[in-house]
Amino acid sequence: MATIHAKRLSLVVLFTALTVRGQNDSSCLSLQGSTACPAFAHYYVGLDALQRFNLVNSTGLPAISALDEALQQYVHSQNDYAVILGCNGSSTPPYARYALSRICTALIQETTTSLPCNYNHSQQPMPLCSDTCSAWVQSVANITIDTTVCPNQQNRNQSLATLATTCSSWDGYDGTAPNCISGSVNEPSNCG
Repeated sequence: MATIHAKRLSLVVLFTALTVRGQNDSSCLSLQGSTACPAFAHYYVGLDALQRFNLVNSTGLPAISALDEALQQYVHSQNDYAVILGCNGSSTPPYARYALSRICTALIQETTTSLPCNYNHSQQPMPLCSDTCSAWVQSVANITIDTTVCPNQQNRNQSLATLATTCSSWDGYDGTAPNCISGSVNEPSNCG
């Protein structure tokens, strides 16, 4: 009798583990084949992270091509840095160097769903190289020094200081070579 009970318990545990694994897979998007995040191809993004950045319009996972398109729209919109800095002078601010690399990192390093997705697939996401993050902040600073792009320079300066601090204070953006993802690897045509 105890043997039958143990077998039933084993089957319940196995079924539960498979169900949880299936649920995790359905809420994790592999970045394999991404053109926006090619250096992140081994990693996963959780559905909640995609929703937090408004990169999905439905409750399901998008195709990787749809995510790539949404990421391109995001980094070429006010949402990437203009809103953060309080800049509203330009409806379409210029692309800031390594913006895609930065957002890809933010997505894979998101703690609620993306990191668990990666761990469930035996992945430990590498951080963005700190010099890539700093290059992004410098690019944003160069673009927003123009008062037609960012009329509120006082707010801009305070927000830039906060962004620069994030490059050295958040583990996701504070990597050192060779144990980090470089913007020049993810965006080789945008390294100069």
